[in-house]
Amino acid sequence: MPQSQDKPKENPAVQADIVNFPLQPEASRAEFALRRALGGVAVNEDSFSRLLQCVRNLQRTRDKIERLLQDQGADLQVMHDHTTEIAVGLYGDTRAAHTRAWEMFYTIAEEVLGLTRSQAHLQLNLYRRFLQHNGALTKLNIGELMILRRSDYTAEEIDAVIEFKENDPAYRRKDIREFVERLRRKQEEVLDVQSKLDVATAELATTISENADKDHEIRRLNTELSRLTAERDTDRLTLTQLREEMTRQNSSYSALGMQVADLEREKRELQERIAFAKGNVRPESIEVPIVPQAMPRWKMHWQPRTTSLRPPRPS
Repeated sequence: MPQSQDKPKENPAVQADIVNFPLQPEASRAEFALRRALGGVAVNEDSFSRLLQCVRNLQRTRDKIERLLQDQGADLQVMHDHTTEIAVGLYGDTRAAHTRAWEMFYTIAEEVLGLTRSQAHLQLNLYRRFLQHNGALTKLNIGELMILRRSDYTAEEIDAVIEFKENDPAYRRKDIREFVERLRRKQEEVLDVQSKLDVATAELATTISENADKDHEIRRLNTELSRLTAERDTDRLTLTQLREEMTRQNSSYSALGMQVADLEREKRELQERIAFAKGNVRPESIEVPIVPQAMPRWKMHWQPRTTSLRPPRPS
């Protein structure tokens, strides 16, 4: 035991490489997980530091293994491509040729590489599934890739899982499915809110358009109202003037009526006087002496003249 405890001190370079240069998110996550795994047991810093070094070494080893497994998946893909090329060259591009290619692939994996058919198939399928995703093969381990290998997991959800793994100390592989389900529920809520927002935006645009039309109609009606109000005021002024003129004409007609009545009365009186005078006229002869003047002698004579006297006009 003492020898095993002193062994890390014999190689300080390796210790410095392990302790001083970890990835910060992984280091903090490993430290947090280790303290939680200890369950609050009092551990001195030296022992805790040694435990943390072991954990980090194992993490790095597992990361190397994962990267090697990813490289293995790439080589398995190349191997399958070559077996397919050989089988197609021998038997033609048929279904039977592709079946023979798979048999050759599995035989090489079992007899040469020591892999079972399921291991070779899993490694190849994981490589194919995540080949086009930038970062999945290098940032997720085999177990995580197996969880996410289903086709219903989108590239955005895989990116979210990678971000969750790198930035959240509480990350656990078993929480991936729950995390994705929670992410999908939030996405559905976002889509629902976005849909409602789109509907509200469309309704608002319609309302704005309707209000613009109504404002235009209101302005037109206000203009029409102003015009009609001006015409009404003009008509009222004209009506007032006509009423005044009618009043003046009525006054004139009344005065003329009175004058006509007076004239009619005077006419009747005159007619009565004329009738009276005609009924009471008496002819009279009056002798008027004419003074002789220097006239021809043959004109000098006396002539009687008859004059009708009219009765005096009553007052």
